Amino acid sequence: TSNESNTPKSHELPESLNLVLKTNASRCQWIEFDLLKASTSDFASENLIGKGGYHHVYKGTFPDGKSAAVKIRKSSREAWKDYILEIDIMTSLDHKNITPLLGVCVEDDNLISVYDLVPRGNLEDNLHGVMKDKSVLSWETRLNIAIGVAEALNYLHKECPRPVLHRDVKSSNILLSDEFEPQLSDFGLAIWGPTTSPFLSHSDVVGTFGYLAPEYFMYGKVSEKIDVYSFGVVLLELLTRKRPISPDPVKGEDSLVMWAKPKLEKGDLASILDVDLDKEVHKDQIARIARAATLCLTRSARRRPNMSQVIGILRGEHELDERTIQNDLTVSCNTEDDDDDDEVYPESNAESHLSLAFLDVEDKSMSFDSVDSHELPESLNLVLKTNASRCQWIEFDLLKASTSDFASENLIGKGGYHHVYKGTFPDGKSAAVKIRKSSREAWKDYILEIDIMTSLDHKNITPLLGVCVEDDNLISVYDLVPRGNLEDNLHGVMKDKSVLSWETRLNIAIGVAEALNYLHKECPRPVLHRDVKSSNILLSDEFEPQLRMYTEKKKNKNLAPNNEVMCFKEFEFSSYFENE
Repeated sequence: TSNESNTPKSHELPESLNLVLKTNASRCQWIEFDLLKASTSDFASENLIGKGGYHHVYKGTFPDGKSAAVKIRKSSREAWKDYILEIDIMTSLDHKNITPLLGVCVEDDNLISVYDLVPRGNLEDNLHGVMKDKSVLSWETRLNIAIGVAEALNYLHKECPRPVLHRDVKSSNILLSDEFEPQLSDFGLAIWGPTTSPFLSHSDVVGTFGYLAPEYFMYGKVSEKIDVYSFGVVLLELLTRKRPISPDPVKGEDSLVMWAKPKLEKGDLASILDVDLDKEVHKDQIARIARAATLCLTRSARRRPNMSQVIGILRGEHELDERTIQNDLTVSCNTEDDDDDDEVYPESNAESHLSLAFLDVEDKSMSFDSVDSHELPESLNLVLKTNASRCQWIEFDLLKASTSDFASENLIGKGGYHHVYKGTFPDGKSAAVKIRKSSREAWKDYILEIDIMTSLDHKNITPLLGVCVEDDNLISVYDLVPRGNLEDNLHGVMKDKSVLSWETRLNIAIGVAEALNYLHKECPRPVLHRDVKSSNILLSDEFEPQLRMYTEKKKNKNLAPNNEVMCFKEFEFSSYFENE
């Protein structure tokens, strides 16, 4: 069947897909949906081998006995864009250490891509997880994996017709064959790299906790050097057999980079190595990987090596003198980029900023991973009972009536997973009624949001008035202020230069500062907002500011379960962090 006859005609996006497939027909075939359905036993749960925020991956077994990974996601305009970009990139690649795209299929609202399936699983599982076997990952194997992935990244950055940035280099995206040959996989976040400038600026920050380069995490600067940094973290995993973020951290060992890098810089290699490595037999090779890791994790992006230089270090073709390598790098750097880089990465060590966000990523006290879906409401009940005085249960019929059955004329905001309606109640008061559809991930977010909000009590923080759960609707109700937000009053639809006097601006600044000080220092448990901006500062009729703890901005489209993907600038609610 031809691509054209199988591709939906809605939107213009499928035409882009047709063009991609025709341009790269030799590297990607159209696979019939019925064949994929049969190969996965109708996408049966027993064949589910992975999932993300917006896709599921199934093992497919075909009539010739071969297996493949069948990745399926639901169609939407954003999903189409991501899908076409992924296929466009994947069909342009041809490298032994990159998982090949075998074929694609579009059926109804299902967007499907089919990849080669390797038998040994991924590096993360082999190092830390379900396939951990200390006798298997010998030093020779680890070095071979490091070199193979480095060659794949060098191919993406320097040898492709158009540079590619992976943006999600991590051990779980490194697949292993029966012979432990590595393949770099999952190009769902990959983008075309810059060709006319040293970096791109992205407002959305995607990737994985523990692997994100400081300049990307903090400033949205994207270049090949963010992949280099992430690869440095993988090298640390190979050396230490420790996870990037420890699930059960000893004090000071929450972040692998924050713990290991200072030791490497002091030459204290022995204290971080995996105890099962034969340090003496492979002393020189281990030192080379340690040197490569140290350079890859350099705070300043311009001072990191490129992947070709990393390969040289791993193979022993480069001298290990750091000054020599840095001199080589400096010669190849653009001086304008140097100046900009010095401004972007101050001496205060950007990585220390990352540690705040790392602290609770796998904090067991905040985890719902062990909670079955049918038990989640019990968690909600516990939260509500604990904070009954600060949050009431509101009947669904009342909310339905207050919003005129959630009428479109009362819609005042929406995000990727929720809508916000203006509700007018019998006493004449108004409120913001935030409603989202139930799912396992939505339950986790909902309970955490309520748990945080019911612990807060400050005049400059928008209060949570009540909650409701009805069928598959998860609802939270917030105070609604009449003057809108600071952004609109300063720059947008409510801009009025005569209104925001200097006294008003100073009062807003002080009020928000007091709210943040309350969150950081005066709460029973400190809270990080993580999305302080003018659009999240609401104003009363008297221009008293309220810091909004929820947002109407769309959640990052790449946000995946288990905090694997993090958007620093667009998080949907606040986060706890532990006192050290």
